[in-house]
Amino acid sequence: MKQERYITLHGASCASCAYAIEKFGRRLDGILDIHVDGLNARVKVDFSFEQEQRQNRSLRKLIELVRKIGYDASITR
Repeated sequence: MKQERYITLHGASCASCAYAIEKFGRRLDGILDIHVDGLNARVKVDFSFEQEQRQNRSLRKLIELVRKIGYDASITR
């Protein structure tokens, strides 16, 4: 069953940043799809598993990726 989660971006709004987040984010554990909504500063992440602990681990790795690009992000509750 597919699960959706979101992270909030802080400062990342350019198209090349969105592309990098989507491209490299899809490589993380269990992520089926990822979509950056630059207008609303959110990233929608679709997971292939329901375990919240694994989802949180992948979301933290995604946030690390965003920080390496030079921006910040946080898990949306």
